[in-house]
Amino acid sequence: VPTNSIYICVSECNNSEDTNSSSYQLQLVSSMPMRIIVSMAITQFFVWPFIYINVLMLVTFSRKQAFRTETRYILFAHTLLVDLIFLLLTDFVVLISYSDVLMPMVFCIPFCILMEMVTLCTPLTITAMCVERYVAICMPLRHSALATSSRTHTAILIIWTVSAVRPLVDVTILAWTVSNNNNNN
Repeated sequence: VPTNSIYICVSECNNSEDTNSSSYQLQLVSSMPMRIIVSMAITQFFVWPFIYINVLMLVTFSRKQAFRTETRYILFAHTLLVDLIFLLLTDFVVLISYSDVLMPMVFCIPFCILMEMVTLCTPLTITAMCVERYVAICMPLRHSALATSSRTHTAILIIWTVSAVRPLVDVTILAWTVSNNNNNN
């Protein structure tokens, strides 16, 4: 139920002749915060187990030497890291939106840039994982020479760089549009 309809209902209840209208008004007004609290609790109930699992898997990957040197495990750990960042940022946005807190522009723009970068990183990392598996299957003798950990780290750096292009273009367009609107006024 949109908040405007609640205020309309409250005003209609205030205008009625019925003596029970004040209790009805209290029920409508007090049910809205409870709905928000329940929605936030349900959201947190579903998000935090995935955050915990991702952190647990990242800790496991960091402890084993074999996981830190194999290309497929490095890319998988990178996918876990990107997903963990995405979950944390999205959960933060949900908490802010439910609590009606406004984020200052200074924090909002970098936050949006990071959200878009992380969103673009996931499919690029999965593509890199597919390419690595293709090389392992189709060129098994050359796989160990082609898929080294240093090349994997370079590929991850390239993934983050390519992921940063689109958000930075968006911010450049935004800044250019704002400066043009200020010059026209």
